[in-house]
Amino acid sequence: MVRYHSCGMTCRGRFLSFTFCTFILVIVLFYIELNFQPQINGARIKARWYQIQNEYTGDMNTVSNDDLNITFINVFNASKNKKIQPARNHSEVTTTVYKYDNHSMPWPVLQTTKEADNYIRSKVHIVIVVSYMRSGSTLTADIMQHFPKTLYVFEPFHQLYIRTRNGLPMHYLDGTFKKLTQDDITDEFLKNELMKWIDCRYWELDIHSLTDTFHAQFSRSMQQVYKCFIGKPRTIEMVRKCIPDAIEKCQKVKHRLFKFIRLPMRVVRSIFPVYPNLQVVHLVRDPRGSLTSQINLNVTSWGEIDSASRRFCHRVADDLNSTLYLNYFFPHRSKILIYEKLAENPLETAKKLFTYIDMPSYSYVLRYISKLTMEGRQGKNPFGYFRKNSTKTAYNWRDSVDLDHVQTIDNNCEMIYNFLGFKKFTNFADLRDHNQNTLDMNNHSIYIAT
Repeated sequence: MVRYHSCGMTCRGRFLSFTFCTFILVIVLFYIELNFQPQINGARIKARWYQIQNEYTGDMNTVSNDDLNITFINVFNASKNKKIQPARNHSEVTTTVYKYDNHSMPWPVLQTTKEADNYIRSKVHIVIVVSYMRSGSTLTADIMQHFPKTLYVFEPFHQLYIRTRNGLPMHYLDGTFKKLTQDDITDEFLKNELMKWIDCRYWELDIHSLTDTFHAQFSRSMQQVYKCFIGKPRTIEMVRKCIPDAIEKCQKVKHRLFKFIRLPMRVVRSIFPVYPNLQVVHLVRDPRGSLTSQINLNVTSWGEIDSASRRFCHRVADDLNSTLYLNYFFPHRSKILIYEKLAENPLETAKKLFTYIDMPSYSYVLRYISKLTMEGRQGKNPFGYFRKNSTKTAYNWRDSVDLDHVQTIDNNCEMIYNFLGFKKFTNFADLRDHNQNTLDMNNHSIYIAT
């Protein structure tokens, strides 16, 4: 009896131990699942996501020269059914599930926003091209502005940055004015300005942005608006009279297209929940081509190429993090376009671009693209887009840049080279040999063309 009792106690003890351990294991697995895998059926969850340290809030010239530690999401070898593993450099954010278009989607609250911002503001089709100076954005946006019933705004933030940099005040239609500083150009400020343009709230914009000459130079649709200002004094009363027609035109179109070289992708990312038909084209050019072209325009110099290339590529890397995040949750609303692909094969790449934004490949638009990129006249305006040969234009930098300068850019931009597939140059002969490719891309669906 004693031996039987001892065995019974031992068995029960082992059973209780096993049950307790199993319970603890289930709790641990549940915790891991909750914290490290995005959900679509909870009210609030936690997620670890990759972000850049020391994010800047203004123009590219305000970025620190210190090295930034960048980590990209490995979207090329991961599926949405796999867990997202935390990186060494990450920020812990809280996500809220927003519901729209009969879907639930986890969304990180990256900044303080009012509850009023969480509703759907517009279901109109919106396309935003986010790029950088001298990276082919003018050409890319121009070939899209020719679709019927499309409103195209070229560089809405142009006057905002110019006047802020020069210490000039911004004047508004209510008769007030404000002198902005670089510290005022925060993500929240840019978000609010961007939404004014998207929502056709022109009466809230500054007069200088509304009457920018860029509208007449680069936008067919905004040219009609700009005609109201031609030959008239730029008084507040005059602008007030012109604004109603501009607002009506904006509200009637089916497609609203915007092109930016001064807009961080993280700002676009913050408005995605309230514009369910917003699509983004993140246009990236080989940094060596972009920087060489900027130097030719005296934006920077070869003597400053080390700091300039650091700032430029850190900014691109920052934007890529947001683009990858958006593509993970919205694969049909956020994609990358490599400018060199458009330059090498403009017609086929344009067709893929049109497919992405769900627009037909009109024959007259394709003829226009052919004229621009293959047989068009050379434009005198350095910011224009008429080019005799787009491929030659894209790679002209290889014929003039010193190897030392190229290698400086290569070293400072290695983090985006490894991701996008740009190749480094190790000798002068390969740099000058145009048979040596500068790009080796993979075939991931995040790219519009590969």
